[in-house]
Amino acid sequence: MRFAERLNPDGSIYTENLRNADAVDTYTLSGEGDETYTPAFTFHGFRYVEVSGISAPTLDTIKGLVFNSLPASPSVRLSSSSATLTR
Repeated sequence: MRFAERLNPDGSIYTENLRNADAVDTYTLSGEGDETYTPAFTFHGFRYVEVSGISAPTLDTIKGLVFNSLPASPSVRLSSSSATLTR
């Protein structure tokens, strides 16, 4: 699985902005039924994931878990004389 924030015009993932960072997870399937992979000690901020090495993946093949460190409601509010800035 390779992760990226943007896509190239041809629909492939854009990774040039990552420079030397490898936003890649590798998992070898056992081939024995349903499998679950949950990485430990890492996280990826991404909008797109490229999956390779499995035949005919569908949208049901992968499920992502979303973790967020933001509070449910903002802890700071800004108000100014500029409506644009306040928005």
